[in-house]
Amino acid sequence: MTRGLNALMSSLEPEWAVASRQFLDWLEGPVNQHDIVELIAWLDKLLKLGERSVLPDLPDRDCLPYPDLPADRHRRWVGIASRRFSELAGSEGSHENGFVLDDLSDIAGDFELALAMRDAGQQPHDEFEWVLRYESHWGKHHALHLLNFLRSRYH
Repeated sequence: MTRGLNALMSSLEPEWAVASRQFLDWLEGPVNQHDIVELIAWLDKLLKLGERSVLPDLPDRDCLPYPDLPADRHRRWVGIASRRFSELAGSEGSHENGFVLDDLSDIAGDFELALAMRDAGQQPHDEFEWVLRYESHWGKHHALHLLNFLRSRYH
C-alpha cells in the first residue's frame, strides 16, 4: 500500500521535486563503495534537469521571501557530506575539503528550501525558487564546480 501511495504522490510532483527528494534521500543514505560514481551521475542528471527548466511566470515575483538556509541546517548537510565523502574531502582544513563540503551542503540546502516551500503549498513559488537557485547558486555555481572537480580527479 505504501509503495503504491508513494508512486502516486511522486507522479503528481514535478520532475525537479522528485529528483530533489531522491537526491536528498540518497545523500542521507548509507555509505557505499560507489558513492563517487553515483554522485557524478546525480550531479549530471540534476544539471541537465536544471538546463531544461524555465522560470515560471509569477505575477507577484517581488513578494517572494527568498529564504536562506538556517545555519543549523547548513551544518547538518556539511556533516552528512563529510560522513558520506570522507575520502573525497581531502585533509581537514584543505581547500578541497572546504569546497567539496560546501558545494554538497549548499546543493542539498537549496533543494531542502524549495521542497519545504512545495510541502507548504507554495506552488509555483517553489519551482521558481528551485530554478532561480539553479541559475544563481546550486546549479551553475556549486554543482557545476563540483562535477568538473570530480571528473578531473576520477576520470
